[in-house]
This record gives sequence, C-alpha cells and structure tokens, in this order.
Amino acid sequence: MSTTELNDIPSAKATVALLDSWVIKLFNRVVDLENMVNDMKAEVDELKKTVADKDEEIKKIKESSTTNTCSYAAMLKGTKNTEAENVLLAKISKENKEKRRKENNIIISGLPEKNDGNVEEKKEYDNEKVNKILNILELDSEHEIKKYTRLKPSNPNKKSDMIVVELNSKKKVTTALKNSKELKNNEEFKNVYINRDLSLAERNREEVRGGGVVIFIRNDLVAHEVTSLINNDPRSEQVWCMINIDSDSIPIGCIYRPPFGSRESNLAINKSTTKAKSLVENKFCKSLLIAGDFNYSDII
Repeated sequence: MSTTELNDIPSAKATVALLDSWVIKLFNRVVDLENMVNDMKAEVDELKKTVADKDEEIKKIKESSTTNTCSYAAMLKGTKNTEAENVLLAKISKENKEKRRKENNIIISGLPEKNDGNVEEKKEYDNEKVNKILNILELDSEHEIKKYTRLKPSNPNKKSDMIVVELNSKKKVTTALKNSKELKNNEEFKNVYINRDLSLAERNREEVRGGGVVIFIRNDLVAHEVTSLINNDPRSEQVWCMINIDSDSIPIGCIYRPPFGSRESNLAINKSTTKAKSLVENKFCKSLLIAGDFNYSDII
C-alpha cells in the first residue's frame, strides 16, 4: 500500500461516518413521517365512523317523519295507530286548523241585509252599520279590522242577518265581546248580538246539553232531577235537582258558562235562575242553592 492510499483512509472513514449519520437521520425522519401518517389515518377513520353514525341518525329521522303520525298513547305502547285512531287524529288536526283560522273573528248577528238597492248600495249600507257597531265596541275599523263579509243564509228564501268580522288579534275579540253589552243601550242596535266565530265542533258542542256539569248527592238524601228549570235550551250547560230535607225541598243548580258565552246562552241561564228564584218567592220552597263557574270577569 502506498503512502497516498494510507493518507486517504481517514478521509474515507469520515465520509462513511457522515453518510451513516445522514442515513440514520433520514431513517428517523421516515419513521416520524410514518407515525404521523398512521395518526392521521386513525383520525380519518374516526371521522368516517362519526359521519356514518350521523348519516344513520339522519336516515332514521327521515324515515320516522314519513311514517304515520302516532298518538301519545301509541308511542308509549310502542305501537302504530289503528285506522280509527288515525281518522280521529286527522279530525283533531282539521279542527285545530279551523279554530286557528277563526280565533280572531267575531259574528255580528241581528243586522238584516238592505232590502233594496244594487250590490254597491248594499255594501255601502253594511259598511256604515258595521263601522257604527265597531265604534260602540271600541274598535278602530281602520286599523284593527282586516275585513268583514256578510254570510249567505242557509235558507235561500231568507235574508242574511249575520256578518263575520276578522280582527287583527284575539285581544280585540275579547274587547268586542266585553263591550257588546253596550249595544242593548243603543236603540238602533238593541237587537244586534256579538259572538265568537265558532268552528263546526264548537257549534256542535254548544248544541249538546250536559257536557261538563254534575251534582253528586249522598245516598241517604231523597232527590230527583228537575228538567223544567233548564228551559230545554241547548246553549247553556246546567243541571238542576230538588233535594228533600225534612219538610223542605231545596232546588239546587249547577251551571257552567264558557268565557265567551253568547248573549243567547246568558239569557237562557237568566231564565233558569229566574224560574228557580220564583219557587222561593211563591213559597214552594224556603231555600235555593246555585253554584257553578259563570266566567263573568267584571263581577266583583
């Protein structure tokens, strides 16, 4: 071996050592990159799983929203509604929609249509009368009324005497009903009445007697129902009985008046209480008991 070759050995060794150092660093860098890729892959897999779970939840929600609506009782039982239950729920939904549509309306009854004149003249006549009535009810016809329409009579041989007025809020309906008592003090409109615009179910409800009143009597008391005091008027919810105690008979009445009871239902209740009062005045009995919920907010 020559002297030159011996002198080159340390340089070659240094180069090899440097290469080894680079290889080691490169290897470590590759290992680090591999670990980073594995971590990222794990995160991606976790995100995929989360997305898949959310997709499944969305799918279930969509499926449940397209199936038949279940009643609360059916959901508790975990069963679907029967056909009869679905029909009932559809009727309830329809009734609620109708009630929402009518909840801001009032009915003016007892205002006959103009006998003569053309369509425009009759419309002008109605406009004048309605504005007068609304003024008595303390309603601003320009800002608180959306529209009004004269209802067609069910009997074509009779003239319409009813007008439906659409107000801009339920609060104004309450105002109209509260102030309707002022109409009886007006000579022109003393026969005009203001009522809520009832849905079909609510109208049927008013035509059925005995929907929510009851009198419980002890077994050892002698009593019987007195139907003559009801006047056979379906617009009032009331029940009457006569209890015999010793030598006295006591008429007892239980009455419910809805918060927005019509003028007609008020008159029916007044007739019944007047009849019952006459029993005491005419000495048929010594006492009289009337109880119930009359919803007269102005009575102190």
